[in-house]
Amino acid sequence: EFFQDLVYRLKHSRTVRVVFIDSVQFMDLKYSEYRRLRLDFPRTLFVFISHVKNNRGTSPDGSVATKIMRDSDVIFSVRGFKAFVTSRFGGNGEFVISEEMAAKFYLE
Repeated sequence: EFFQDLVYRLKHSRTVRVVFIDSVQFMDLKYSEYRRLRLDFPRTLFVFISHVKNNRGTSPDGSVATKIMRDSDVIFSVRGFKAFVTSRFGGNGEFVISEEMAAKFYLE
């Protein structure tokens, strides 16, 4: 979906509380557009999904995605069927998405 289409839908829907953007790169989101979303829709939770720039999955691909990550309160990095949580509020940890697949991934 294009940015303008997303803004239009958000302005005309009072029920949208959570928006997933998959991905920052595919949407070709600009940092100014990200800031506009945050300012114009303060009661909406935005979940931004990003491609990574290396095989370890530790760094978002591109400067916009990196800036969004630095502005985020909670970050999930998904690798090998585990989600690793980093939070400004504490409670960092990991969630296993699939025990069986994670076991295979980390044995290899």
